[in-house]
Amino acid sequence: MAGSTPSKSDICALFKRLRSFSCNQSCFDCYAKNSSWASVTFGVFICIDCSAVHRSLGTHISFVKSTQLDTNWTWLQLRAMQVGGNANAVAYFEEHGSQSQDAHHKYTSRTAELYKQRIHHLATMAMRSHGTKLIIDLPNDSAQKRDNQTVHQGEVQSHEVAEQALHVTAPVKSSIGTRKPTPAKKGIGTRKGGLGAQRVKTDFSKLEREAQEQDKFITPQTASPAVQDIKEERF
Repeated sequence: MAGSTPSKSDICALFKRLRSFSCNQSCFDCYAKNSSWASVTFGVFICIDCSAVHRSLGTHISFVKSTQLDTNWTWLQLRAMQVGGNANAVAYFEEHGSQSQDAHHKYTSRTAELYKQRIHHLATMAMRSHGTKLIIDLPNDSAQKRDNQTVHQGEVQSHEVAEQALHVTAPVKSSIGTRKPTPAKKGIGTRKGGLGAQRVKTDFSKLEREAQEQDKFITPQTASPAVQDIKEERF
């Protein structure tokens, strides 16, 4: 790290660490995710859409750079991002009652001007104290650490609530007052010995014997032609 400008690996390593803080993972202006751009002037992380708004304000108000595409960062610019951060900016703007959603009014206000000077002063002091040392510990990191701990605690609590919900026993339905299903009524004739149709067994051999007995008492003279035909067919 002997050069006057940080290397690409230095830039990547530094922003990887800074964006590990949950507060720096969302846009400072609109809270959108993937805040891969930065306003070096205020030391805050912003999204690509808000970076266009900052550019429209002019570099004298907000100087914008990409944390992923730009490789021409200076050590003083990196220090500004280290001493800044979204959590510190939010705390400062809220403390001074500046919560305007209008970008021009927000970044040209007296509060914004004072914070801009504060960031520049802290970055200059960090350069004098640490030179080109990549990772430094600063008092301003406390706000970002508190924010990260708050988010972590919220995630732990949400996880515990979800675990408790999974172990809740499903309520048992009471059987009091519930009607038992009525069995279907059987149809007529299904009951044994009922009035339903019954199967009739016919003994045809018995009927034939009875008919033969009756034929003995019928003479050919008295028998009708139909009976005689039947007797001839039978014998």
